[in-house]
Amino acid sequence: ALRLNAPPLVQFAVLHCPPVEVGRVARDVPRQRVTPLLASLGELLDKSPHLDVVLSWIQAICTHHGAELREGAAVAMPTLRSVMEVVGRIHEDIAKLADDNLFHLDFISTSAACKKRKVEEVVNGDT
Repeated sequence: ALRLNAPPLVQFAVLHCPPVEVGRVARDVPRQRVTPLLASLGELLDKSPHLDVVLSWIQAICTHHGAELREGAAVAMPTLRSVMEVVGRIHEDIAKLADDNLFHLDFISTSAACKKRKVEEVVNGDT
């Protein structure tokens, strides 16, 4: 898929690779294919619901090919920046969602406590 330079095929292969094989497959990616693979992963990260799979691929690629990416920083930097932007946007979305969930949990627990007090007042005859 990398040789064909077909991002949809790359994305299909990424999503269907067994998670235990990601590190080994990432290690075996040829040096000249690392930047195009990262570009495909960035696109996939932006539109896929499988964040964990794509992030594990990005981590494996950066772990195994970090020195090579550093050496070819001029070529790889735009791709890395786009991946970082997508990761940052996803981080913001998840942070907002977590804050909303905390607010809703607080609201539910406060509502439950108020309802419990009202029930206790009715049972005890306090009005």
